[in-house]
Amino acid sequence: MRHELWNPKIETMPQDELRELQLKFIKSQINYVYTNSSWHHKLYDEANIKPEDIKTLDDFKQKIPIYNKDHLREEQRRTGDPFSGLCCVPREELINIWTSSGTTGMPTLGAATRNDIYLGTEIMCRNLWDGGVRPGMKVFSAAINWHWVMPSVLNACHRLGLRTFGFDFPHPLFVDRWAKWMIIHQPECISAITTEVFASFLPLALKQLGYEPSKVLSCVKFAVSMGEPLSPVARENAKKNWPNVRIMDAGGAGESWCWPVEICEEHVTGHIWADMGLPEILDPDTHETVAPGERGELVATNLRVKGLPYIRFSTEDFLELYTEPCERGITHPYGRILARTGWRVKVGDKTFIPFDVEVILQKHPETIKAMFSLVKYSSAMDRLRVNVAYDPAVTKDPDKLKTELTKEMERELGVKVEINWVKEEEIPRPVPHKIAKFVDLTKG
Repeated sequence: MRHELWNPKIETMPQDELRELQLKFIKSQINYVYTNSSWHHKLYDEANIKPEDIKTLDDFKQKIPIYNKDHLREEQRRTGDPFSGLCCVPREELINIWTSSGTTGMPTLGAATRNDIYLGTEIMCRNLWDGGVRPGMKVFSAAINWHWVMPSVLNACHRLGLRTFGFDFPHPLFVDRWAKWMIIHQPECISAITTEVFASFLPLALKQLGYEPSKVLSCVKFAVSMGEPLSPVARENAKKNWPNVRIMDAGGAGESWCWPVEICEEHVTGHIWADMGLPEILDPDTHETVAPGERGELVATNLRVKGLPYIRFSTEDFLELYTEPCERGITHPYGRILARTGWRVKVGDKTFIPFDVEVILQKHPETIKAMFSLVKYSSAMDRLRVNVAYDPAVTKDPDKLKTELTKEMERELGVKVEINWVKEEEIPRPVPHKIAKFVDLTKG
């Protein structure tokens, strides 16, 4: 069923007009950050760039330097400024401050002005409304107070007239509470739930309580999953336990303002609102633009943020992006995040990301949780090494399972595979809602 759009004028804007709007915002934003951000001023001076040099989108993409979190961490250490020179407004105008999750290293600070939060709320209203959420629905709203997305999600829930139930952080440690409250309160919508809890931990907890998951969870019509990409196999497994749910998988770096969220049933990818953020998909090694649909790194630009604007920021998100208008007439690009760009290993002439292994593990009940890490043990690898935790409750013969998984991975991936069993608690978890699906032993 197709639902009406929240902001049809903007969401279906012809792409040539959308590009003109982006250029207008970019020119304004480059001048704004050069004047108000010490980081951008220094960066552009070092590159011998002035705001008046940016006359076209090509000028912007060819002349404005790219930076990443490591650059900002170094600037933070150098200057002592917790915002790394990004802040463009008096500190008292920042009404919300948070840290990044720290998935790829030391967490960095983020912050928003009142108007930034308003823009974020507009984004979340589009996502929820376009996905089918409607006034009066009962929604479980996870209490992730440190997360950048929560103020905008909560504001959107209120603006849409939803009946909001503030709830625990969706972490495996709290999954029993989630299961009990799902039984009692029967929400129609979940505005934020981590992928692992959604796809496996919550249904398993319900089973352990003696309930059939598909009956308890049949009340949920919409669920926004986030934290880790939802693989096709995990999606199919989830549908068995959530029979009536519209899955709205979401993700993205908080700084980017390029957050793909699934809102269209016609394609299993999420739209990025290009009037809020400009996404570029580049080869992570050469910084050359890749063709639509090819894998690359998201380099993002905040088009309208005024608190801490990020301009040509390397997000380290590895994704595919499509640019043609979708079946609903939405002209903004859409794609899906697959992994972190640093989470790549090369075996011979083939490159793999965790996603490639995850879809295989999730086909088996013993490894359906996909608790694993790819291991980079050398700069020149002759086999793919994977640390995997199996579920002892359903695993009868670990040795037989290892043999079967090894053969399947070698057949599917075309390289030699080495599987090492580890305990679930041995899988690194840099933050509560994410596991590190990549371990680099070459860095000591």
